[in-house]
Amino acid sequence: MYNKSLAIIFITLFFTVTFLTNHIFSQSPAGLILGISGEVGSSSQKLTDDYLLVQQFRAEDSKSTLAYGLGVNVGVRLGNFSFITGGSYIRRGGGTDAEILGRNYTPRNPSATSPGPDLEVIVEDRLSLNLLRVPFLLGYQFGSDNFKFRISAGLGWNYGIGDKAIFTRNATWKDPNNLSVDINDVESDQDGFGVGHTYGDLSTDRFKKSFVSFILAPDVLFKINENGFIKLGVLYESYGRIVNDKFVINNNPPDGTTSMSSFNFQIGYEYRLDFGGGTF
Repeated sequence: MYNKSLAIIFITLFFTVTFLTNHIFSQSPAGLILGISGEVGSSSQKLTDDYLLVQQFRAEDSKSTLAYGLGVNVGVRLGNFSFITGGSYIRRGGGTDAEILGRNYTPRNPSATSPGPDLEVIVEDRLSLNLLRVPFLLGYQFGSDNFKFRISAGLGWNYGIGDKAIFTRNATWKDPNNLSVDINDVESDQDGFGVGHTYGDLSTDRFKKSFVSFILAPDVLFKINENGFIKLGVLYESYGRIVNDKFVINNNPPDGTTSMSSFNFQIGYEYRLDFGGGTF
């Protein structure tokens, strides 16, 4: 399934670029784009039903986590249009917070302090995915020689780095005197169901090893020398189904949905070279 999806992406992009080159921009200036960029912002998950990370209890709040990335870009410009690809290391994820009674919570760590049966337990779960992203973006730019505005949109192919995502849980309980006591719950790749957060296509693997995202990235370009531009912008990324289709909980396919999105600020540098010898 993954190979078929990738083949469709590459074939579509190939014919798109070929068409633009031969039919629309044959008389327009063209050139090469090389760049490096970093991004930082926030990422969040939306989980429902069985995908919630707090045991059998429904999380009250969805929390954002730090998102960041660093990568290189390569592309071509055809008139005011551009096609950009490259490769980036990125971190995405999210979290949930829940408040439950101590009678309904059992720490995974055998040496952890157990809460009293009627005391409030605050459970904070956080999930982070380390990914390699390859973007396929079509962009349009306008402006003067020294200042340009560009908006790009397209798809990203994401590949999980390592064997599993990073899952951590912090739980505290309050005694009658309102003193918070850390339960010292164990950090693990498993959630309250005892289910791991590994990448793969087995029934025990929660996440696909690779999946596709939608990217929208407006930015501005400031010319700093003959061939160089500073890039400032934002990047919104929304992920489709990231859960492995064969994943099961207690031998049953889980009910509910899971989705992930990210909003980041970008800064970067682009080196531009006109195929005719100048800049653009």
